[in-house]
Amino acid sequence: MAASVWTGYLTFGLISMPVRLFSGARPNHVSFHML
Repeated sequence: MAASVWTGYLTFGLISMPVRLFSGARPNHVSFHML
C-alpha cells in the first residue's frame, strides 16, 4: 500500500470528510481516496 503524502479534510458547510492523498505508481499521477 502506498504511503499517504497528505492527509486533510474537505469541508462543505457543516459536513467534513477526511481525505488522504496517495502517491501513485507514476511521479505525475496522484489519486484521491475518500473514507
